[in-house]
Amino acid sequence: MDRSRTNSKDINIRDKKCSYGKTSLPDLGYRWQWFLIKDHRLIASQSKTLGHLDFLPELREKVAVKSAAHKDRMLRAYNKRVNHCPMITRDLVLRRTAATRKGNVDGKLSINWEGPYKISDTVRQGSYRLETMEGKPLKNVWNASVLKKFYV
Repeated sequence: MDRSRTNSKDINIRDKKCSYGKTSLPDLGYRWQWFLIKDHRLIASQSKTLGHLDFLPELREKVAVKSAAHKDRMLRAYNKRVNHCPMITRDLVLRRTAATRKGNVDGKLSINWEGPYKISDTVRQGSYRLETMEGKPLKNVWNASVLKKFYV
């Protein structure tokens, strides 16, 4: 006979007892003791946490210093690989055709760069206003990522 299975004859519903004489619900006294033990552990862990809160400002300061040092290291590592090419007014530049949404009109044989254009104004670092060689200004501000210096 398989003991893991029970049928309706094994369970007495009136007494809520199983076939082996154990109650189906745990004793209430045991539950209450377990709650007290759990509550005691909770109080102990809360007192440790409150002790750690005294050191929280120092920990925050330490983390801020480490974060700033990490940011500086990442910036130096990035700037080692970047080729800075400053552009000033009256420099000649080429503009990428993909930025004007004219790229790949003729397929893969279409031109990639158009121009040359003159830089008429620096809006902020990396943003420029352009004009044609005849002096007619273009309507948008162009980012340095879509411009390339043109050497004559």
